[in-house]
Amino acid sequence: MIKDANPAPSASASTAIYQGIALDIALNAQSGGRIAITLRGRDGARVAWSTGQEFSTSSGIRLSAVNRGGVPLSSLSIDGETIVFTIAPSDTGEGCRFTVQIFLAAAPNIRQFMLTLAADAGSSVSATLPMREPISLGGSPTIFDWNSY
Repeated sequence: MIKDANPAPSASASTAIYQGIALDIALNAQSGGRIAITLRGRDGARVAWSTGQEFSTSSGIRLSAVNRGGVPLSSLSIDGETIVFTIAPSDTGEGCRFTVQIFLAAAPNIRQFMLTLAADAGSSVSATLPMREPISLGGSPTIFDWNSY
């Protein structure tokens, strides 16, 4: 896969299959903190973060603040395997929550994928697939079944 926010698993982008995923992120109050979520396929399956299908009206990445404040990020970077959030300085010293709606793109042979979290103490992330319950992520890989529709 190319390391891009809208990857193609092969020379033909039409062979990719897509799935939406929501990440619920609760940040601690430390500015400059970092949260990284790594995505990997199981059993050799290729999978990457994506903006979704090019022709779809629901494609893209959406960040939404859960509280009244904004999303307190100083940077966001995404490559094929990892999405990294860096927390912006805060005047209040309070933590906050926000959600990220993003897509996964995979080769058609995918059955399962894994998410692994690296975050500062006090921060947490849960991932939710369509029509599934949220699952908390941790430092060990969390396995998800690919939802086929």
